[in-house]
Amino acid sequence: MHVRAFDISLTALLAYCCLGVLTFGQSAHAEVRAGGLGTRVNGKVGGSCSEGQCKISGGKDVGINRFTRLSDFDTRGSINGVLFDTGDKRNLVVGVTSLNGSFIDKNISLSSPAHLFLLSPGGIDLGSGVGFINTPQLTLSTSNRLHFAENFFDVHSSNNQQLDQLDAYPLPGAFGLNSSPEMYPHGDSAIKLDGIDIQIDNNLLVDAVNGAVQVLNSNVSVGESEGVGGILTLTGKSVLVEGDSLLTTAAANRGGKIQLGGSWQNTDLTVRQSVQTTIASCVVLDASALLEGDGGEIVVWSDIGNPDSLTMAKGRYSARGGLDGGN
Repeated sequence: MHVRAFDISLTALLAYCCLGVLTFGQSAHAEVRAGGLGTRVNGKVGGSCSEGQCKISGGKDVGINRFTRLSDFDTRGSINGVLFDTGDKRNLVVGVTSLNGSFIDKNISLSSPAHLFLLSPGGIDLGSGVGFINTPQLTLSTSNRLHFAENFFDVHSSNNQQLDQLDAYPLPGAFGLNSSPEMYPHGDSAIKLDGIDIQIDNNLLVDAVNGAVQVLNSNVSVGESEGVGGILTLTGKSVLVEGDSLLTTAAANRGGKIQLGGSWQNTDLTVRQSVQTTIASCVVLDASALLEGDGGEIVVWSDIGNPDSLTMAKGRYSARGGLDGGN
C-alpha cells in the first residue's frame, strides 16, 4: 500500500481566523411533504408533516433500491425528526423537487441500515442538530439525476414504470450524479454544512455538481473509530472549508481518505474536480491511524487544466501511522 502522509502544523492559530459567515434561509412554514412515486408521509400518499416525528414510507421498490420523492423537505420549526422506512433495501434514494432545496436540522433515521442518496437540485442546508442514524453511507447531491447502467432516476420526472430497470447499484460518484441542465437550470445550487456534528461509518460524498460546497464550524467524521477510516469526499464547482472545522477519517487500525475538490492527481474519475478549493487556517484535516496501521490520504485539489483553477490549502493536516506501528 502506497501512503502519502504529511503533517503541516501552524505555530499559532489566531482566534479571528476561525470566523466565517454562512446563513440559512428562513422558512415561514417548515414541513415534509410527499411528492409522488407512492411516497407516504405519516401513512398518507401525498401527505405532509409539520410537527412531531415525521414518518416516510412507500415509494417504488426495485431490486435493492427504494425510490421516494418529496416536494418539500424542511425540518426546521416544530418537527422533531424524520424516520424513513427503507423496506429493508440496501439503497434509499430520496428526490426533493422544491426549488428552495432541503433544510435539515433534526435527526434523519432509517428503519434499517442503507446507503441514503439525497438528491435536492434546489440545494441542501444541514444545520446544527442534524444527525444520520442507520446510515453507513451517505450521498448528498444537487444533481437532478442518478444514473444506473440501464437508465436513470430523475428527481422531477421519473414515474414508476420508468424505474423498473433500476434494480442494481447506481454508477459511482460523478458517473452516477450527472445533472441535466436543459431540464433543470438551477445547477449552481449550494450544499452548506453549518455548525453540524455528524458521524458516518463508511463513506460520505457531498457533491454540489456546478455549485458550491461550504463547511463552517463543523465536525464531520467518517469511519469506524475502533476499526478503519472511511472515505470523505467534498466536491463541486467550488469547495470552501472554514471556521473551527474538523474533517476526520482517523481510526484505530488504519487512517481513511479525505478528498476535497478531487482525487489524487485526478486519478479517480468518479470524483468530480472542483475549480476552486479553499481550506482556511483554523481547519483540521485528520486521516491518521490512532493505534496501529498506516496513515491515510489527504487530497486538496482543483482542476489544473482549468485556467480559473485555484487551490488554497491552509490549516493543519495529519495522516500519521499508528502509535503501535504503521507508516
